Amino acid sequence: LGERQLFQALFAPSLRVGLRGLVKLSHPVRRIVELRDYVLQPRGGDVGEVVLELRERLADVMLRLQERGAHNINFVTPTHFVPHLLLAVPLARERGLTIPTLYNCSGYEKPETLRLLEGIIGIYLPDFKYRSDALAVRYSASPGYAEKALAALREMVRQTGSPRYGED
Repeated sequence: LGERQLFQALFAPSLRVGLRGLVKLSHPVRRIVELRDYVLQPRGGDVGEVVLELRERLADVMLRLQERGAHNINFVTPTHFVPHLLLAVPLARERGLTIPTLYNCSGYEKPETLRLLEGIIGIYLPDFKYRSDALAVRYSASPGYAEKALAALREMVRQTGSPRYGED
């Protein structure tokens, strides 16, 4: 298998080739959330007001991306925004979001965090970096990386199941 086919077989069970609605979530949470073609900057207020405002605006952006023809909503490096996703994705679905949501992450995720996303995320796109603990320590100062990442991968597969392929 070529790299693309291997990637699709392992991590994209229902990924369609086409336009994607890239959602890049930036830090700090209270100051700015950058979305492809959009920058959301909360107007202020207490943390609760900011979270609710971001939930509304993020849901609106997902719907606009779908209207513009995106085949999926691709959340990139979203781990620190899980609370926002848990609020915004169901709201967007209530308002008509039908395209898949992707969680494009490092693979170094806590299974308990991923369990919160069950039913929220349809496709996981982890970046599994090292199978060798020695390489993980040498290049990323991450002892135990493989064990932790494999636990996350197992949880992702538990939620999404085996790869499924369509004609496209």
